[in-house]
Amino acid sequence: MPQFQENGDELFAVWNGYSLLTEGETRGWTFWSPYYGGGVERSELVYWMQTNGRWQIIQPYFEHPPLAHVMVGAAAWLGGAEHWSHGRQKHTRLVPIALSVLIMGLMFLVGRELDQRQSLAPWLGVLLYAALPLFVINNRAIKEEMVVVPLELLSMWLFLRWRRGVRADAPRDALIVLAGLSAGLAVLAKIPSGVFVPALVLLVMTTGRWKSAVKVGLAGLVGIALLLTYGAVMDWQQFTLTTFKQATGRPAHWNIFPRFFADGMLVHNITFHAHQLFLWLAALTHFGGRGRRVDPAWVVFPTCYLIVIAVSSGNWTFGWYMLPVYPFLCLAAGQFLVSLWREPSPLAGLIFMGLLVMYFGNFFETPRAMKSSIHWPRLRTWISAFVLFAIGPYFLATVRRWRWTQTVARTATALGLVLVVGLSGWYVYHYDVLYESHWNFDRDRYFDR
Repeated sequence: MPQFQENGDELFAVWNGYSLLTEGETRGWTFWSPYYGGGVERSELVYWMQTNGRWQIIQPYFEHPPLAHVMVGAAAWLGGAEHWSHGRQKHTRLVPIALSVLIMGLMFLVGRELDQRQSLAPWLGVLLYAALPLFVINNRAIKEEMVVVPLELLSMWLFLRWRRGVRADAPRDALIVLAGLSAGLAVLAKIPSGVFVPALVLLVMTTGRWKSAVKVGLAGLVGIALLLTYGAVMDWQQFTLTTFKQATGRPAHWNIFPRFFADGMLVHNITFHAHQLFLWLAALTHFGGRGRRVDPAWVVFPTCYLIVIAVSSGNWTFGWYMLPVYPFLCLAAGQFLVSLWREPSPLAGLIFMGLLVMYFGNFFETPRAMKSSIHWPRLRTWISAFVLFAIGPYFLATVRRWRWTQTVARTATALGLVLVVGLSGWYVYHYDVLYESHWNFDRDRYFDR
């Protein structure tokens, strides 16, 4: 399963993409080889020592759509691979890294359209996305979401530009058609992202432009039609059989949603739940402001996607599943930080300092050391001092709204943000060590109870 080194759960996308580009055939690794019966050809790839060094490969392979796979397959070919199994992550991970840069640019464009205060909020939202380990590490994984997210954000930006024209009584329907096309093409990377098409139709309907909503729906169907055409050309029977298995073959229960709010995951490593909580609380604090009506453009895309991925995945949840939701949470968190700067408050300060900043302290000690009573007095001293100097200024600014108390609270916010960026970089740089020492840190009952 995905780690920071070579692994088949990322490279299977390379194997499939390289095969499509060079042979015109699909090929990939599967858990479900017996399910496909005689409809597939089987082979074994002996690779490393994971899964006893043997990977079950099937042809044809339809467990994931082809768009993201073709991109990383091309990177492997350009990197000198002469066989579908020769791709290496030093070449193929350049694709998600490049896409993450594109994502940040699109995030800024979307954030600027959504920001009614014309503040630094879009910049701060992008800064969080660029720095926090939740995104830096998950964005390095070769996963289909890295193609879904830029198409999602492009669709949203085009919609917002179109809506601005509607409000100025100068709509440009070409923009909304392109938005629908972008939303529809996302299904070529990951099937659950097809929900962006009806979500976009819903957003257009909020403007009362019914004809435009129909155009969006028709444009979005182009991507779905392309996926169905791909399946028909390759092997329709196996395509439909595989799609049904992907949709129904995972565990189902009633507790599918809480994990997306409470559990941070670095690929498979259950860590950074405090940052996950910060993003949600910051977003909800912004949306729930006094007398504030929430623009549906903030919530429709991420909410629809979260519902679909939760229902379809059951308890097979991985860190990259949240990637299409995170850009909107980061942009909302940017709005939260601007509000915290303008009007310092103890609760907002606690959310910022107690969740986003303070959590990094866990990685300067080993879990074993923190469990030892010998270290408790020292830890309590440091923690008490941090709480006093990091959160205390927000109480001071609330009790006496003098200029100097506001300045002290704002200075605390600025220093906290500098710490977040710096410590995020430190964590990512040392992840090869922290991966081992703090594996599934948030599942340790000592720290989780």
